[in-house]
Amino acid sequence: MKVKFKIYETPQPEDAQREHLSHARVQSVGTVHLYEMCEELRDLGVNSAQIKAVLDASGKFLFKWLQLGYHVEFEEIGTFSLSLRSKPFMDESGKKTMRVEADGVNFRCNKRLKEKVREIELYKVKPDKNITPGEITRKKRLLAYLEKKAFINIAKYAELNNCSRYISQRDLLAFVEEKWISVSGKGAHKVYILAE
Repeated sequence: MKVKFKIYETPQPEDAQREHLSHARVQSVGTVHLYEMCEELRDLGVNSAQIKAVLDASGKFLFKWLQLGYHVEFEEIGTFSLSLRSKPFMDESGKKTMRVEADGVNFRCNKRLKEKVREIELYKVKPDKNITPGEITRKKRLLAYLEKKAFINIAKYAELNNCSRYISQRDLLAFVEEKWISVSGKGAHKVYILAE
């Protein structure tokens, strides 16, 4: 079976004098969850409760050693390491210093797994006939949508304008700063409404 992908225009700053760049992105079929792995392994004669317990323990093991400053290698999967974020700031005495905090987890794929992945066959999905419209058109579409519906989220905006989540987030943030829409909620529940 082939993995589908699409070609997208790479976002660039408005004043960029560079040529237009493109990049490929996998078209996800969905997300496979832990319970599905448990069911698949159960068919091989392994108790699904034991599988879940081992995987839960693996997550705890991973966190334990990451917080101690180790890299953690799961042999057939890859190596995990702590990711840091740093920001310059002025301390109370006016001295320029650096604030460093844990930001996430880096992952380096196992060499054998990477080699297997490189053998996956790909299939290019035909581009949509309606390419990503310009910002003015996206703004008009958003206004028309919000006149009919009470609110919109990032995913719906991306679908409405055939654009990436990055462009959606950038547009919506700009429109909030222009004060013609406002934002309500947090995280996954964040929605955008017409400003009063």
